[in-house]
Amino acid sequence: MKEIENKEPMIFDIHVAEGSHYEVGKQRAITMKEHYSEDIPYFISPMEGQSYISALTARKRMISIDKICPGFVDEIHGFADEIGIEPEKIICFANSYHNSPHCCQFAVLPSNTIDGHFYVGRSYEYFVRDERSLCVTRVTGKPKLIGFSLQNAGITQITFKS
Repeated sequence: MKEIENKEPMIFDIHVAEGSHYEVGKQRAITMKEHYSEDIPYFISPMEGQSYISALTARKRMISIDKICPGFVDEIHGFADEIGIEPEKIICFANSYHNSPHCCQFAVLPSNTIDGHFYVGRSYEYFVRDERSLCVTRVTGKPKLIGFSLQNAGITQITFKS
């Protein structure tokens, strides 16, 4: 019982963003600047021990991601513009796109499932504290979504082209 008493309480917030994908990204950045400014360096710095990915690599990933997750790149552009950094330097393009197996996220379209349902999932090998914000996202013309977003962006990414 002593172990439970010594644990630091976890505080979660609810973030609601509405508008276009770009506007949602800007709103996420505004919230971060106002309430979590100490977290910004994580989202705009290379992974520990690594350099930024090249602009060419980032652009190739943006093209690939945009084919699968329309709107995600626009969301990152809104975030980057509000923070004042090039979109290519936002961590999600280096950290969310792997050429080899890693813990990550997945999505399976209804056309690929026996029961015709859409599935999304994520492994949780990081830390429980990573998931601080419950995101409610209302992108114009898209389904309303709710969920946690480790990279502070992309909750809209589960709206796939079929």
